[in-house]
Amino acid sequence: MTDANTPQALQSWSTSTTHYAPGIELVPSSAAYWISWSLPDSGYSLSGTSSLKAPISWKPVSTFPEVPMFNIDTQFISTSDLQSSTNAQYFELVHRVFSQLLVLLPGQTLTPGTAPGYTGTPTPCGLNSDSGLETFTVYAVDSAYNPVAGVTDTVSVTTTDGGATTPNSAAMVNGSVQFTILYGDAGTWTITASDVTTPAITSGTSAPLVVNNN
Repeated sequence: MTDANTPQALQSWSTSTTHYAPGIELVPSSAAYWISWSLPDSGYSLSGTSSLKAPISWKPVSTFPEVPMFNIDTQFISTSDLQSSTNAQYFELVHRVFSQLLVLLPGQTLTPGTAPGYTGTPTPCGLNSDSGLETFTVYAVDSAYNPVAGVTDTVSVTTTDGGATTPNSAAMVNGSVQFTILYGDAGTWTITASDVTTPAITSGTSAPLVVNNN
């Protein structure tokens, strides 16, 4: 295991080899491969990269949750977690410390390790065409905007639109949770997510979202 600031490949893996878990687990059709590691691993999560040549770009392997099996943990690898078509991938376990929340709106893409944690411009919401409804995702991330798996804290959301109807607080599942806001007024608004379970966690505020009348 390694600290998040000093990445090191712990295990290499090739898609050309078939692997079988030491137990029975239903394998999703989009996850033909899996990787395992020994315990304890509290606070650690799996990341992968397609090359060990500098600069190394480690990305979270987060499509599927960890599965405990016979004193080891395993994790299914989705094709969407692979970063190249070279039929090979390298993995490491890194210690991610949950320190803040990140609000991701439709039209944006996560960019772990790079502030502010996302790219892209939020897709405008229409009071008539979209019924004023905006569905978005809140992520648990570390100080470098890397998603942190395993977090189950309860999150509440607010918006600067005073006429909006905000959803009830909800618990994260494996470090993320989705909400839907009903906007009431046209304008440019932001959404703020706060951690109810651990108030010391830094709240996350979204990029400005345009809500129009069409």
